Amino acid sequence: MAEWEDELERWLKPFLDRLGHKTRQRMCPLYVAGLIGPGDRKSVQPMAERVASGNYDQLHHFIADGVWDATPLESELLNQADRLVGGQDAVLVIDDTAMPKKGDRSVGVAAQYASPLGKTANCQTLVSLTLARGEVPVMVALRLFLPESWTSNVSRLKRARVPVEHRTPRSKPAIALAEIDPAIAANVRFGCVLADAGYGHSAPFRQGLTARGLAWAVGIPRHLKVYPVDVQLIWPVTKVRGRLTCPCVFPPDGVRVRPKKDGQMKRARFTEEQIIAVLKEHEAGAKTADLARKHGVSEATIYNWKAKFGGMDVSEAKRLRALEDENAKLKKLLAEQMLDAAALRELLSKKW
Repeated sequence: MAEWEDELERWLKPFLDRLGHKTRQRMCPLYVAGLIGPGDRKSVQPMAERVASGNYDQLHHFIADGVWDATPLESELLNQADRLVGGQDAVLVIDDTAMPKKGDRSVGVAAQYASPLGKTANCQTLVSLTLARGEVPVMVALRLFLPESWTSNVSRLKRARVPVEHRTPRSKPAIALAEIDPAIAANVRFGCVLADAGYGHSAPFRQGLTARGLAWAVGIPRHLKVYPVDVQLIWPVTKVRGRLTCPCVFPPDGVRVRPKKDGQMKRARFTEEQIIAVLKEHEAGAKTADLARKHGVSEATIYNWKAKFGGMDVSEAKRLRALEDENAKLKKLLAEQMLDAAALRELLSKKW
């Protein structure tokens, strides 16, 4: 056996002890060696030919049909990661990992943003947690994200044999928080949680980190408003928008326009529910041009919506709009106060 394979087996030993079953303990090193060893094809059959000649059936059973609890392995991974890089100067990094795929049978595959390709493509997306210190990262959790095109299709979930407990729709920030809890329970040592704007835009995610007593630093979208902790917001009363009962005209800016009785045009915005529904159609693979034509807006409007509301649910989109409305009111109030102050200074500077 090659030197690196000997080292791999020594490194895997604490994990193999957690597997329990002797056949699993024998197949696991072979499978891992096939993944990281030479050879382009990483499916079971070509790997079995390279590293497990004559053991194809057992290796295939280990991957495809073996039913075993992954919790002991995940607990051991947390322990080993903490031993290697844990400490108060370590950070826990939350991010996405995408795996480009072909076809539509792999669980969670859909048209999503694939970071390795730098564009939207057919792929699986996973939420990853990485414990890092200095320049040494160790991934401690990796959980598959199911887009709405999967969670809304029960027959598809059953056909792919997705466990019942994982069929409920969950956002990526919610998955990340759920994966942080085992790390906390295992006493993994880190000083701060880091995440990009894909997670930082979610208020429940930021609040969840604070509620867990964690220090955090996250990216935020450029349109997100930030206030000091001592600022008390007064939320505006939102009027219920009724259904349109008359023909509408849609200008390029995406604001709906409908005629008044006197022939003038009245502007009415898309509701948050409508915007999120359009973005979900886009996420499911609908073409931008087709969506623009279907909903009577420009393609630029859909891209603007994606930049502004991408990844949000309806409640977060409503909260964002409420904050924008409140910010506009505060700006108007500030401008009026500045005008009053300027008028008062001019009045006091005159000699009577």
